Amino acid sequence: MNERVWGMILLVAGTSVGAGMLAMPLSTAENGLILSIVLMLWLWSVMLASALCLLEVSLSLPAGTNLISMASYTLGPCGRWLVWGLYLGLLYALNAAYMDGLMAILQAGLTQILHHTISTGYIGLGLLLVFMYVLYDGIRHMDYLNRCLMLGLILSYGVLLLGLMPAIQPDALLHLDSAKLGSSLPILIVAFGFHIVIPSLRNYGQEDSKTMVKALVIGSVLPLLFYIGWQIAILGVLPLSGHHGLLALLKSGQPATELAQALAGHLAQPGVTIAANWFSSFAIATSFIGVSISLFDFFADGLKWDKKSLQGLGILALTFMPPAICAIFYPNGFMYALRYGGAFVAVLLGILPVTMVWRIRRMHPTGQWRAPGGRFLLLWIIFGSVTVLWFDLT
Repeated sequence: MNERVWGMILLVAGTSVGAGMLAMPLSTAENGLILSIVLMLWLWSVMLASALCLLEVSLSLPAGTNLISMASYTLGPCGRWLVWGLYLGLLYALNAAYMDGLMAILQAGLTQILHHTISTGYIGLGLLLVFMYVLYDGIRHMDYLNRCLMLGLILSYGVLLLGLMPAIQPDALLHLDSAKLGSSLPILIVAFGFHIVIPSLRNYGQEDSKTMVKALVIGSVLPLLFYIGWQIAILGVLPLSGHHGLLALLKSGQPATELAQALAGHLAQPGVTIAANWFSSFAIATSFIGVSISLFDFFADGLKWDKKSLQGLGILALTFMPPAICAIFYPNGFMYALRYGGAFVAVLLGILPVTMVWRIRRMHPTGQWRAPGGRFLLLWIIFGSVTVLWFDLT
């Protein structure tokens, strides 16, 4: 595989591996490891299937077509306005959660170094300026930044696992309880929501369906493996209850910083704490990049604005300012945004791709590429999406 294909794979993986990964062991703690892995495998299959459906719709339309135009072409004005609402609701919520997490981590780190608390407003402004500059400069530079962050993510993940493995309690991994099975589904489905980068991947210059499928499959399997290792480490080391327990962290609402502190309090190993902080930072930053690229391209497509003119500055403002305002003025909404983002994911990235692919197959019976599986694949996606939607809204 060439360098660009690996860049696509890492962009898919980086969009998935993010804040959802930090929240995952907290939301699945009561279920236990075995049920958590079963749920992850199920939702991974559902989300990969829906990604292939979205790819089919994307490849049936001209390059540069984002979700807004896909929905407008296949479902008409109602579909267009539905996507506007769902897409902005989901991605603004996710980016607000990611900015909240990044600001919390940076504020804690700078406070330790400078012995002085820096305002989250200044930290948020600094983050905005960096990411706005890189994104305006083009997706290629975002790709290079994402590769660097993914390298840091993989290295810190490896160091963290090596530090945690000796402390894993095998008995803790045998815990099994299905009473809260449905409550973890919304956060788990968010952790596999990489679909938003599919239109942007086509803009990156890859029109070959085999290449795109390879990027989606490998790019989604990598997070799945990451998640399983992460679940084993955290559920095996941290107790379910107590001051540093997983249930207490779930109530705190800020796993980006609290998880590292809990590991520090439980293990008293400075190296593990440092690795956990770096891992949290890289995990959130990679997802923040994927969501930001997707929002930027979404606005350019929906508003028909030129990304390289002064209109591009307007797109940057629309991409970053609303979630930044939410993160600064409504802090500690990390878990809340991820949980209720599950309903948006279920509809926007589950039900909607099925509806669009069904319509486009009727409109173009001899399309250039079709997602495998036929009607069974579509029913599988609908079943999974409706199940998540039910548990998230009840």
